[in-house]
Amino acid sequence: MHKTVEGHAAARRPAMLTGFGVALIAAFATAQSPIEFRTKDGTRFLLLPQPGAPIVHWCVASPIGPRVDPTDSTGLAEAVVRASMRGTWTVGSLDAARERPVLAELDALEAELSASATQPAAERDAKVARTAELRAQAAQLSDLLAFRRVLAATPASSVQVRCDGSVATLSFRTTPLGVPAAAKLLVDRRDRQALRAIDAELLSAQQRAAAAWDQDPLAPLYAELLALAFSGHPVARSGDRPQAQSVRRDTALATWARTQHPDATVHALVGSFDAVAVQKELERAFASTQLPAAQAIEPIAPRMPAAIRKAVVPGARYPAALVAYAMPSGMDRAAAMTIARWLADGPESWLGKELVRRGRKTAKTTVLAPWPNAATTGLLVIQVTDEAGTKQGLADEALSALAAARSASPEPGQLPIRFAAILREFELATGSGQDLAVFAASAALRGESIAPPASPLFSELAEQLHDALAKSPIVVEWSDA
Repeated sequence: MHKTVEGHAAARRPAMLTGFGVALIAAFATAQSPIEFRTKDGTRFLLLPQPGAPIVHWCVASPIGPRVDPTDSTGLAEAVVRASMRGTWTVGSLDAARERPVLAELDALEAELSASATQPAAERDAKVARTAELRAQAAQLSDLLAFRRVLAATPASSVQVRCDGSVATLSFRTTPLGVPAAAKLLVDRRDRQALRAIDAELLSAQQRAAAAWDQDPLAPLYAELLALAFSGHPVARSGDRPQAQSVRRDTALATWARTQHPDATVHALVGSFDAVAVQKELERAFASTQLPAAQAIEPIAPRMPAAIRKAVVPGARYPAALVAYAMPSGMDRAAAMTIARWLADGPESWLGKELVRRGRKTAKTTVLAPWPNAATTGLLVIQVTDEAGTKQGLADEALSALAAARSASPEPGQLPIRFAAILREFELATGSGQDLAVFAASAALRGESIAPPASPLFSELAEQLHDALAKSPIVVEWSDA
């Protein structure tokens, strides 16, 4: 069927069906193995061919969050990814020679206005007026939609930018014949990035993060947990409420270079294409980079105490606490989620039932594992709340119950049920080719497996949990005491 469809297409564009195009068409219905490789510039690619219509789902994943944000510019790594879609110096600038100094002066003035609130009124008014002039000039010297239009013409559709706290992804759908043009445009985006309106994009990212923080009553508890578990690392302050901050253009460009360098990114291509032919095109396009050598991104692991460490966050509306243990090093994510959910996820979990049995009839439990996503070795975080209760001491009750969990074992069938739910979530999250490309690129960037969750050895999970619970936790309680 593919042969017939492509035959009609050939009548419309005979000049395109030579070399690369012929190889791609011949492979549409051919079973192929995945390919992983690095191009000469160091870019890591995952090619995941699948049978079906000639469509390529392409995702570029890059790191964001506290591992790569400057200490005084929370959210900058996310902001540069979003700003990058406004175009490059070659695609989007109507006069790059004039636009560069305009943007540089505009950035400097905006930083001055943000940093100083005590300057004389006349001086400040003059700067505000000059800033308005520069914004108008910048608008006349650029086309903010040019990059998206050129990308659409490669052809590409369903263009999406997603950010999950530790990974940002740019994904789109193209055709096998569109791979060379899309590759060229992605290299241009990486190496000749203009980062127009980066200050506004950063402010928007910070406002979104602050709004989410304000809507979560337990956000101060998680901020304290991060500060205790990752003391000395930038991630320690990543839970604080974001504050509006301006950014210098050189800082933004340095963050772009660090997070978009070939060594820091992963590309995943999913769909029906000839993997060998596509690899050759990608190796041709991604042969070198103009970005400076990237600064290494250090791994993150919690610093757990030798004895139980407790902290109290004032302002409680109701009893609430977090109890965090270090996850076993190297534990598979699906295995960690399976045993963690059995332990403390919801009223049917072991801890949920145990607290009710001990008299906390309105207590609710949830669990995060491994957490946070940015960490190389994560935490098992158990959240316990009692919104209908007034009795204090919830943290101690949770600790006492968790001590008993060291000798508890799941009943037959309980762990397989929870793993089945995790597998179902994976299937829903990767139901489309574009979603699968996003998943694969993100997982590979984090150093995780891109394969579907493998059924763990359920007989070993309880033992691993007991080992984790035997170690000293960090406890954060919400209280007015």
